Amino acid sequence: MVEETSRSGLSHAGAALRWYRRPRWQVALQALLMLAIVLVMVAQVASSRRAAEELLHVNRVAADLVQLSDDLWDLETGESRYVLTGQDAWLEPYYAAVRDINERTEHLRSLTRDDPPTVRTLTRFMAAKDRELDRVFRLVEARRAGDAEAALTAVRAGVGNEEMDALRRDIGGILAHWRDRRAVLAIGLAADQERLADIVAIGAALGLALLYWTYRTQQRTADELRRSSNEKQAILDGLVEGISKQAADGRVVAANACAPGILGLTEEQLLGRDSFDPRWGCIREDGAPFPGDEHPPMVALRTGKPVFGVTLGVDKPDGERAWLRVNSVPLFESDEPAPVAVVSSFLDITHEREAQLALRESEARLQTILDNVPAPITYWNPDRQCLFANKAATDWYGPAGGHVVGREAPQILGSVAFVSSEPYRLRALRGELCRFERLDHDRSGEARNVVVNYIPDAAANGEVRGIFALITDTTELSRAVATRTTELALSNAALQKSLRAKDEFLANASHEMRTPLHAIRSFLGLARKRLGDAPDEKLVRFLGNVDESAARLAEFVDDLLQLSRLEGVDPAFAASRVRLPDIVERVCQRHGALLAAQGQRIELVVSAQDTVIDADPVLVEQVASRLLSNAIKYSHAGGTITVTVHDADVPGDNVGAANSLCLSVSDDGVGIPADELEFVFEKFEQSSRTKTGAGGKGLGLPICRAIMRLHHGTITARKGDAGGAIFDAVFPRVQPVSSPAVDQA
Repeated sequence: MVEETSRSGLSHAGAALRWYRRPRWQVALQALLMLAIVLVMVAQVASSRRAAEELLHVNRVAADLVQLSDDLWDLETGESRYVLTGQDAWLEPYYAAVRDINERTEHLRSLTRDDPPTVRTLTRFMAAKDRELDRVFRLVEARRAGDAEAALTAVRAGVGNEEMDALRRDIGGILAHWRDRRAVLAIGLAADQERLADIVAIGAALGLALLYWTYRTQQRTADELRRSSNEKQAILDGLVEGISKQAADGRVVAANACAPGILGLTEEQLLGRDSFDPRWGCIREDGAPFPGDEHPPMVALRTGKPVFGVTLGVDKPDGERAWLRVNSVPLFESDEPAPVAVVSSFLDITHEREAQLALRESEARLQTILDNVPAPITYWNPDRQCLFANKAATDWYGPAGGHVVGREAPQILGSVAFVSSEPYRLRALRGELCRFERLDHDRSGEARNVVVNYIPDAAANGEVRGIFALITDTTELSRAVATRTTELALSNAALQKSLRAKDEFLANASHEMRTPLHAIRSFLGLARKRLGDAPDEKLVRFLGNVDESAARLAEFVDDLLQLSRLEGVDPAFAASRVRLPDIVERVCQRHGALLAAQGQRIELVVSAQDTVIDADPVLVEQVASRLLSNAIKYSHAGGTITVTVHDADVPGDNVGAANSLCLSVSDDGVGIPADELEFVFEKFEQSSRTKTGAGGKGLGLPICRAIMRLHHGTITARKGDAGGAIFDAVFPRVQPVSSPAVDQA
């Protein structure tokens, strides 16, 4: 009831105070007033300093003007004495005066550039000065050259005296101007000093007033502190922590309202108890007894040092045990070396400790699970220190002494594995999942091939706190892969041998087929000649059919042999730099007779700027010839065949659109159905629209595709907008480094 009355009285007193009597506002007003005085004084000092600096500047200008006037007298004296006497000793003051006049004039220009009247006068002075110096120089040089009579005459006649007087008058006018300015500045500086003295006096008076005001404020503050003691006690009573004060003999002499409740006591039961009371039943975290002389308050009293974060268990009167975290701080009197009391704070952490025990049990179960995982698992902090390792990881890095946790990566992994893993560790610290292979070692030191997975451990804000590392031993798998690779290499060698045997067989077979075909055609030609002038027309027709069939069979054999060679182990490929339009023009000219017979025409369009490609010209000519032959064959009589050379635009092409050149051949024939556009490139296959017409053997387009593959290019068919078919052969402008033969194999 007393505390409530005290708190309400404090609240009422604080509300009754006017704003200018409250300590916070008084301090603020004092600070503002002092700041204003200081700012005014600083401003006045700065103004006086500027005036003094300007006065010093004016004095320097005046001094230079006086010296410049003296230099003019020295110049005139040295010049006249040398001309009159001819003694070289008078040249030294003359040259010194010339040098000083030029230097001092430039210096004056730099000092007075912000004063327009002086600038105008100096500009006129410098022009007159240069003319006069030139006159004096010519007079001195004439005397030095031996023309003494003319020089003496000029000096005695007073030549140049008026000009020198005019120069001195200019200097005198400037000097009078700057002396007037100095007088004004001196008066202003004196006034500034008087104002500064007044400000200092006012500041002193205000300082005394502020001292008195501060004294009164301190008195009021002390009163407020006394009135707030009850409020502070209320604050302590509102804490969730228990606060107790023990005297030097260990007895509890004061406590906040929460302390008895935490200990399960009443205030009367708590006050007067000491740390040696057996009713506490104190134990340590491990269950061992906790003697009273080792309690944190007693240790703080004995050592005079604070004790923080001690955990202990106490028995409550109801039989329950409470776990406390205790902090104790000794209290000293100003004239006492030993503590006179100790203040302790204690927090009930019973539920927190139970949660920690449950967490430890969970961690133990997780550790058991991870220890039974056969793959090594580790956890690393950003400083490359290992914070966790399962049993497999400890066994794996046995050569490191069996101690993995707490050591750094270079000590555990070894220099070779560490260097190879470091780039991936840095990427994982940036939040990236990393998977890579490296050469590691096992417990016996044997080299092992492993796959490492780095998994970043990111906090809620995205910051990576550490890295999980999972290691998979792939040594046996690598050995199995190596064995299988060897077997595949042997199988591939056998396949290569078989393909070579097939090529040899086809070459021999084609040779054996060509020989009788050649003989048949030769005998047919001989028979047609023997018929004479009156041949049997029917027999001639039969012989022509046989000759045409033999020619077609020979062409089929040649195509079959070429396709076999192109798809063989070692196809002939001789790349060079060629212009694609040149090859196309030659092919068009070669087919001129056939075009004329059909009444057809070719329209050649070259839209590409760069038409040079890296290709085999013979094979490229075959592609162009076969595509053009197909277009002539399937186009209508009198139709137009369009041949275009343009930059390729094939999204996703492995060559790249910027590095490809496309040859497009379009006809106006029957076209190709959409579902047969890829089918026509198969061996011995024809479009359904051409099987009953002028179709070929079904080898021309497969040969074209085989040639394009050798060039790392593509060939496709598409339907024309106005009917017919369009064939696009895309050539890379530059061939890859690897040879086509190797790629084909």
